[in-house]
Amino acid sequence: MTQSVTVLAVNIGEKQTLTYRGKSVDSGIVKVPQTHQVAVTVAGLAGDTIIHTKHHGGADQAVYSYAIEDYEWWMSLLGHELAPGAFGENLMLKGLPQQVRVGDRLQFDSVLLEATAPRIPCNILSTRMQDATFTKQFIQAERSGVYWRVINEGPLKAGDAAIYQAASIDFPTIQSLYRLMTGKSRPVDQIQAALKAPLAERVRQKFEKWLAQS
Repeated sequence: MTQSVTVLAVNIGEKQTLTYRGKSVDSGIVKVPQTHQVAVTVAGLAGDTIIHTKHHGGADQAVYSYAIEDYEWWMSLLGHELAPGAFGENLMLKGLPQQVRVGDRLQFDSVLLEATAPRIPCNILSTRMQDATFTKQFIQAERSGVYWRVINEGPLKAGDAAIYQAASIDFPTIQSLYRLMTGKSRPVDQIQAALKAPLAERVRQKFEKWLAQS
């Protein structure tokens, strides 16, 4: 059966100064849903701001998505509503498989996305949520969202649907990568297996360094 994935919101953000506990940081994490089509390019969404380019953005992490199913889980846990873009995602999606694999693709009418990596949160997420514990909660929840590279460019808007194309079952899931990247152990066999997948370049470099140190 062909699986369909729907865009519920397309979000972009401008540079903002966030303040929490007396400390301020500039970030583009505050994303706002758009009512019009947004151009999706190999560099990301047109008009979207990425401040900390050392860890975010780039060709292999051009688009960040978060699932409505994970939103619902968080809202139940936190006891309040969360607006689209709350996690800094470009795309709020409905219908993603629970276990997305590196290399899985979303084929829209013109846009083609390929999964590359999980999102590893930093303290800016805690600042965004105004909760010092939130980054730790996010890591423990193992609901990372997915980074995608853009294979084919084009416009996207809320309501657009994609056909989900599964990659090789030999490729790691986003969740297993997340556990490997945030855990304390670095099993060589898992690192070697992951390196066979079309990973984001930052992740590939990290794993190659780990492998060299093993």
